Amino acid sequence: MSGYIFNVLLDGFKRVWQSWNLRGCIALSLGMQATLLLLSPWRKLTRRKVIHASVWMAYLLCDWIAAVAIGLITKNKGDDARDHKPPKEGSHEAEFMAFWASFLLLHLGGPDTITSYAIEDNQFWFRHFTGLVVQLVSTSYIFYQTFPKHNKLWIPHLTILDSKAHPCKFIVNMSGYIFNVLLDGFKRVWQSWNLRGCIALSLGMQATLLLLSPWRKLTRRKVIHASVWMAYLLCDWIAAVAIGLITKNKGEDARDHKPPKEGSHEAEFMAFWASFLLLHLGGPDTITSYAIEDNQFWFRHFTGLVVQLVSTSYIFCQTFPKHNKLWIPTALVFVAGTIKYAERTRALFLSSLVRFGRSVLSKPDPGPDYAEAVQKDTVDLQRRTWVEIKYPEVSPNEKIDWDSRIKLLKVANRLFKKFKGLIVGYLLSSKDREWSRSFFLSINASQAFKLIAYELNFIYDLLHTKVVVVRCQVGYIFRFIGISSLLGAFMAFRSIEKKHLFEKEFDIKLSYALLFGALAFDAVNLLMLIFCDWTTIALTHDWSKYIALFVLKRERWSGSISQHDMISYCLKRPHKWLSWFADFVHLGGILDKICILLYSRTWKVSKELEKFIFDQLRTKSLTASDLKAAMEACSQRGLWALMQTSSSFKLKWSIEAYEYAESLMLWHLATELLYQEEQPDKKPPESCWPWLKKKMTPESCWPWLKNKMTPEYCFPYLNKKEKTSESGNENQPNHTEICKQLSDYMFHLVVMQPALMAPVLGNWQIAFQDTCAEANRFFTEKNIKKLQQPDGCRKVLEVKTSNFRQAVVKGNSKSKSVLFDACILAKQVKKLGVADKWMVMSRVWVELMSYAAIKCLPNVHAQQPSRGGELLTFVWLLMYHLGLGTQFYEHERQTDIKIDDNPQNDNVGQRNQGKNNAAAAHSKPTSRCTEFSKFNCCH
Repeated sequence: MSGYIFNVLLDGFKRVWQSWNLRGCIALSLGMQATLLLLSPWRKLTRRKVIHASVWMAYLLCDWIAAVAIGLITKNKGDDARDHKPPKEGSHEAEFMAFWASFLLLHLGGPDTITSYAIEDNQFWFRHFTGLVVQLVSTSYIFYQTFPKHNKLWIPHLTILDSKAHPCKFIVNMSGYIFNVLLDGFKRVWQSWNLRGCIALSLGMQATLLLLSPWRKLTRRKVIHASVWMAYLLCDWIAAVAIGLITKNKGEDARDHKPPKEGSHEAEFMAFWASFLLLHLGGPDTITSYAIEDNQFWFRHFTGLVVQLVSTSYIFCQTFPKHNKLWIPTALVFVAGTIKYAERTRALFLSSLVRFGRSVLSKPDPGPDYAEAVQKDTVDLQRRTWVEIKYPEVSPNEKIDWDSRIKLLKVANRLFKKFKGLIVGYLLSSKDREWSRSFFLSINASQAFKLIAYELNFIYDLLHTKVVVVRCQVGYIFRFIGISSLLGAFMAFRSIEKKHLFEKEFDIKLSYALLFGALAFDAVNLLMLIFCDWTTIALTHDWSKYIALFVLKRERWSGSISQHDMISYCLKRPHKWLSWFADFVHLGGILDKICILLYSRTWKVSKELEKFIFDQLRTKSLTASDLKAAMEACSQRGLWALMQTSSSFKLKWSIEAYEYAESLMLWHLATELLYQEEQPDKKPPESCWPWLKKKMTPESCWPWLKNKMTPEYCFPYLNKKEKTSESGNENQPNHTEICKQLSDYMFHLVVMQPALMAPVLGNWQIAFQDTCAEANRFFTEKNIKKLQQPDGCRKVLEVKTSNFRQAVVKGNSKSKSVLFDACILAKQVKKLGVADKWMVMSRVWVELMSYAAIKCLPNVHAQQPSRGGELLTFVWLLMYHLGLGTQFYEHERQTDIKIDDNPQNDNVGQRNQGKNNAAAAHSKPTSRCTEFSKFNCCH
């Protein structure tokens, strides 16, 4: 009886859906447009939740409904073309469908009053561009299916146009014939392979994500990141489209009351594949979101989970259990897919910034009962005992072996739990500051950078993978259920496939590919879970060190920095007509970035550079013992480094008289001028072969050696000598190369990643474009070519400059160019001497970089591990660990101060407080622990 009632309700729902699905979607799309048009301006005028919720729901639904309606029309037209159904006489449904499709495209454009609900939506403009292309193709396909023979609505006054175009009728008919032949071929291929192609493509996207997504944090190659990005965008869309195609086919069969053909098992395979598509929507464990912004849209994924569950359940119910021999493996895969999709949705929810911030908070602690404490009136401090907490030691001078790496990994996990609140803007206590500062002052640079790499890897795993969902008791249980379901589905399908001779061999092979793929993906996910940093920390047995040997051998970031310089940017500009066209179509910025990508360089971060940065920040930390001094040290952007020289008063104008971005470009140009001046000439011997004057360059003779024709590359045995020739001491760093690398790196960040430097850049583009314009004019007048960068720098340095800066000489000019101010700075720095000038400039660059790092928004830093990592992010976290940050409590409550209304007791209270502080100072350990500081915990 219950089955009969269920079938009656289901049949009624199917009849209503088949009759009104398209028209209902179109009417609902029109209603959503009206809602957005009328209510969206009220968002800024009211705080009522009803208004904001209505706009939000309309914003989410309008695009989805219009896209679904266009998909329904496309499917109907494709089915009519496949079955060669001519339009019924007197029926104009096809014409109206094409007419409505154009309106749905209009609805996708939306009203003028709202284009995005939140700022984050603007970052996904390319997704909307991709949707525009797809919907244009779909609508054009619908239009051409009815054009112009059977469509009276395609344009008014068709007979008038037809009579005027009579001389060209042969050309029109011939082109129409060719177009119809091509269109018919495309339709036949699409109708035969649309569903199976989508399923195979979905499987390929899952494999791409599983294998390539872990490489995001290890490389900066654009090919890897672009492949992951495209697979991430396509995987959800393809799986959803395939489920939609299956649902549509099943709905049409139910509408026409078509029983399954005898010997045909297509309906059974469709239900089986739908469960796998639900599994694909869950995605691999290695990636749940491409960027932090994706985590904020967890509710959209939850909505998608509900919709896809309903669609897959509908498909399953259509074939259960009378005509479906595959219902057992289908149900098992459905269970595994539901678990996978739910895991991804929960991982996105827990990784959203709001929920991520709540995970930092400790459990509520009301403390002791205040009334009871007041009755005692005073606290007997002498009863308090001081307990010294000890941790395993890591010597700063020992070589980093496997045991010390495991210790560093455990330390990184503890620091991660303490400092992850920085990402959401939480403040750290002074105890946390001293705790971390004392430890980092006791280790060397290699250990510090290795520890920070571990810590940033924890941040990446927490924000972009399923590790937070899987690594718990509930996660282990559901993972076991999912794997067991897939194994059961494989065995059930194999036994059924042997008993029944299925009709299409390709469908059987595709089903086996989906089963093997799902099992292989889960096996890889399980191996990655075993050999991850989180598991290494949990292992305590002696045999676990063998797993640690394998896990800790991997790198955690790319270990490289991108570099570019302004002189190359000016000399290697594209042709004038190309620049003019790019500016005309408002794509000048994109063209500039393409040129920078073509000419930029990538260098590995050397141990020497790490040591120099760490030593400079460590020196600052030693001088900043309290929070006030630390805040003062963080506010310095070059002046503190200049104060360490005797000529600081001559150079401080380059810091004090400019904004940060202008000062950075000033020092960058000065660095480039001095560096290129010391480079040897690359001119060919004119006396021997004058005709080779413009051809004999390393790049023209050996293109494969481009960027490699250096003395260090040709004569490796001179490398060590070359590096130490500047100071004559092997222990001294090569300040010339350090200065050059940091200068080009910071310039690359300014022009290629302005979001990373946004808080300190200001109106940097004005000074940048004015400086580039002046440099281009100067190089054009001096006839400087692309390959003559050292000559161009020497020409700039040869210009006679006075003691007055460029703004004074040019008078009332609005130009913000700093080209010749950089020339003045370079000449002043040059007077410091060969060794001193590079040492001073390298110190200034470390300070400029640390200032930008500490001013950058924490959530922007949190995005960098998924992009291969940034040295600036390492400097940011290193500064906080050394106590040089701004997110610390300035005032903390003291527990040994009593509020007394009697002024006579003030002196007594002060004496007691002094005794207590003296006792606490006396009880603090004098020796520093090397993993964490030995702190005195009061009980």
